Amino acid sequence: MRLLEQMNGVMPVRDTPRGLMATVSESGFNGASLRETVVLQLARLAAVVAAHPGLRVEVDGHTDSTATEALARQRAEEVRGILTARGLSSGVVIARGLGATRPLVSNSTPSGRMENRRVEIVISGDMIGNIPFWDRTYTLSHR
Repeated sequence: MRLLEQMNGVMPVRDTPRGLMATVSESGFNGASLRETVVLQLARLAAVVAAHPGLRVEVDGHTDSTATEALARQRAEEVRGILTARGLSSGVVIARGLGATRPLVSNSTPSGRMENRRVEIVISGDMIGNIPFWDRTYTLSHR
């Protein structure tokens, strides 16, 4: 929980079943290049992660139906490059371009396509576990 709070002090991070996830949206890029404000956030995120040995980082590039998998890969590699240049071992950070294979929303509108263009940074490891922290309990019922 403390790690999540530290990361949220740098950029918005969500607790997911895959691990702690930060997202760099379309607005964080200029083509395949990162904007300077995002570079600074990623440098701070790298410092937080580096202070906790044993964590792994997956950088997944996503695009919409009109962009290419190559762009998704370039953006993921760009984020990986910043993280490794700022202190994370290249052995713990992997990058991959997933293209349009995992959309968040429909690509039928301009706003939907923009939302699908993103890079997800997933931080995982034993310290984090694989059960997300939820801020409230809930029940499942049949209707």
